Amino acid sequence: MDSYWAVGVLSLACLGMALTALVLVVFLKYSETNVVKAAGRELSYVLLVGIMSCYAMTGLLLLKPMDVICGFQMFSIGVCFAVCYAALMTKTNRISRIFEAAKHTAKRPTFISPRSQLIICFGLVIVQVIIMVLYMAYSPPIAEFYYPSREERMLVCRSHVDASYMVSFAYPILLVIICTIYAVKTRKIPEAFNESQYIGFTMYTTCIIWLAFVPIFFSTATNIPLRITTLCASISLSGTVSLVCLFAPKLYIILLRPERNVRPSLMPAKYLVKTNTTSMTSGTSDSNSQTSAPLNLHSTPVIAPKIEKNNINANSKALTNLSKNLQTGNHNSSPAANKLPEEKKMPLQKKTDDKEEAANSGLRHLGSFSSNVSRVSIGSNVSSNLSYSVDSLPSIDKESLDDVQL
Repeated sequence: MDSYWAVGVLSLACLGMALTALVLVVFLKYSETNVVKAAGRELSYVLLVGIMSCYAMTGLLLLKPMDVICGFQMFSIGVCFAVCYAALMTKTNRISRIFEAAKHTAKRPTFISPRSQLIICFGLVIVQVIIMVLYMAYSPPIAEFYYPSREERMLVCRSHVDASYMVSFAYPILLVIICTIYAVKTRKIPEAFNESQYIGFTMYTTCIIWLAFVPIFFSTATNIPLRITTLCASISLSGTVSLVCLFAPKLYIILLRPERNVRPSLMPAKYLVKTNTTSMTSGTSDSNSQTSAPLNLHSTPVIAPKIEKNNINANSKALTNLSKNLQTGNHNSSPAANKLPEEKKMPLQKKTDDKEEAANSGLRHLGSFSSNVSRVSIGSNVSSNLSYSVDSLPSIDKESLDDVQL
């Protein structure tokens, strides 16, 4: 504990534990906000527990070797990684299944609820627990003396000498590879829906760390303090990468940009445009179905404006004629009209403008259409629905008036 190697890795581990505790406190305080919910609260808590365990492993690896301590080291070093990468794999698997299912069907995929995600995550961790129990029963970890030279004698865990720690890392490395594959598969989906891009960067960096760790670990077989230091540093760096890449963007929004901690700001602009277009299309189809359907006569009635019967019929006829002209694409589409000189076309255009004004007047009197209606969108179906008589004009509540769109 008093060596320079130990002081360095212990300082890194203590700093990481403090940052992890800060992130956990912030997530608990703002657990009902959109950013925390979008990140998956339950799996985020599991991941933070796993990161905290990675930092705590440094202190456990630096304790004086005993049989029990060696057993805890052997067991915990694989489980803490399994907790981290099982949570990340569950997240990426959920994202991948949701978007893959959306390509083929509108049915919601199974096992994507928070409870199901926790069950899947703990199931993956139990696999690591079973592996370690079986291996420790086959080869019990013990503390023994190691002689690097004739003059030196060191009390170490046997796993530090024969590199049996690689058994603990085998299953977590498999989880890392699977997480990386899922991160690559989901890298092109909209960034606001998931953490796959952050998870992908985390996995790439983790792979680089462990690719550098493996040769260093095996090349320091004769220097046990350096081997233990390298192991502690690699574990702490893996936890730091997960903490910074996955939680730093969320802390930035929660603490420094709270105005962005709302649902619309989590959506990219290109998706907002698509969503609005889709909602407008569906809203138009719904409003058309509402126009053709019988109006609700049981809602709270309001007093309809008094309209003369002749005005309604005249406006309906004018609106019908206008819609036919607009559908043909030209007010003067007839051959006779095209042969008229320019000075004779003006009255015809003026009459058409009068019809449009009459149609707009009828719309204002009826009071059931929006003032920003485009003239081009007037169709014959709508104009036929306007021919109500005074006696048959039903009472319409305000909500129905707001929902009706041309």
